Amino acid sequence: MAQQLAESMRSRMTRCPRHSKNTFRGARAQRGGLLARVSGAFSGVSEANTNPVLQKAKTALAPQLAAHQDAIRLNKKLFERVAAIYRRRASLKLDPESLRLVEREYDQFVHSGARLSDHDKGQLKKLNQEASSLSDAFSQKLLDATKAGAYVTADKTALAALAMRNWPQPHKAANNRNATGYLVPLQNTTQQPVLASLSSRATRETIFGNSGTALSAVTKRYAADHRALGAAKSPACPAAWISKPRCVKLERPDGQKLPKQRFNFMDALVPVATAKAAGEGRAIQELIDAQQRLVCAGPWIGFLWRTSAQSEI
Repeated sequence: MAQQLAESMRSRMTRCPRHSKNTFRGARAQRGGLLARVSGAFSGVSEANTNPVLQKAKTALAPQLAAHQDAIRLNKKLFERVAAIYRRRASLKLDPESLRLVEREYDQFVHSGARLSDHDKGQLKKLNQEASSLSDAFSQKLLDATKAGAYVTADKTALAALAMRNWPQPHKAANNRNATGYLVPLQNTTQQPVLASLSSRATRETIFGNSGTALSAVTKRYAADHRALGAAKSPACPAAWISKPRCVKLERPDGQKLPKQRFNFMDALVPVATAKAAGEGRAIQELIDAQQRLVCAGPWIGFLWRTSAQSEI
């Protein structure tokens, strides 16, 4: 982080505002170099094969990385260099790629809070660090909830119809967690993929219920924390932080407005999709009733319906 910060700060030492290439090369340094490579490697390992040591490191690094980004984006002298080139961009005879780079870098600085007062920048830095810590805490709680929601059983028949090649996995997973019998871990999805391979309705319903129950409590708490954070941010973020047109108009990341046709398409898609889902639900329930089974259709049977209408519902 220190190396990247130094590289970014050196960019403002260019004397002539016409030398936009040097200035913006320095401004873009935060997206490459040693820190980017280290961050990519650390993120890949910690996401794919985490452990308490890596989790502790992520928790410690989250606010530090937020502060590091603010040290670049909220640096007054660096922004003055960027803004000077932005104001003169029309007279610098830049090629289209360089012009786009100038506009995008300026836009990112402004939206990061570069035009705030020193007092507001101080407030924003604190809030950004708090937000990064909350996001890390959510990830940790989500991981814990997913682990705690795993389905454990000593009854082999509860996993009937599970593909034979998957049999060693539930047994091995149980051994890894010092559990007895078989363990089916949850994935961070609403519909657990394993539901498509299980014939036992009770098992599917339990796994699906574990998924929703374990994750909903964490999500609600996370939402509450961020609502409180949003309320705290409001008085510290005047209109100078984000340009007014972007406060009221949804735009793409590249600054172009979304065509109205896209909104019309999404508006038209919702009733069609929900009607189709409701029709499929009725068809499943009709099959259940025709077979005189005293059960109601549930979301945990959708996979089997697609594979075989005669499977146990």
